[in-house]
Amino acid sequence: MEPLLVGLQAPASGSGGSPKAQVYPNGRDPNIDTGIDDPSRLDPKAVARANQIEIRTDIAKLYEMVSELREQI
Repeated sequence: MEPLLVGLQAPASGSGGSPKAQVYPNGRDPNIDTGIDDPSRLDPKAVARANQIEIRTDIAKLYEMVSELREQI
């Protein structure tokens, strides 16, 4: 009977037996699926919501500062 994995060879006796991991230029394996679970990808809707909250907070602070300035004048 012929082996199923014809192209694979057993490691040489002096090589240690374990293959080394390949180093990729950008640090990631290009064959890995980068879907929604990828932490480096941001959700555009979440970013937009966070920006809106920040803008509203800044507007409220500006409104308070303007009100204080009017009282001083």
